[in-house]
Amino acid sequence: MSSESLYENEGIPRDARDQAALLASKLYYYLGEYDDALSFALGAGNTFNEESHTHGSEEYVETMTCESQILFDTRVRSITFWPLSQGD
Repeated sequence: MSSESLYENEGIPRDARDQAALLASKLYYYLGEYDDALSFALGAGNTFNEESHTHGSEEYVETMTCESQILFDTRVRSITFWPLSQGD
C-alpha cells in the first residue's frame, strides 16, 4: 500500500494519515515534483509543523514554504479586479 493510499484512507487514524502525507510529500520533494510535494505537505497538517522543528529538515521545509508562497502569489496575480464604475 502506498503512502498516498494511506493518506486517502479514512479508515485509519488522522495522525497516521498525516504521517503518510508527510512521507508522500518528502518522496515527491526528493523526486523534484514540488507541486505534488506541496500538496501532500499541506495535507500533513500538524505533522508538517512538527517536521519544521526536526534537525536536517530545514531545506525541505524552506522549499515547501517557498513553493506555497509562489503558488499564492501566482493565484493572487491571476485574479482580475474590476473597478467599480462611477454610475454604480
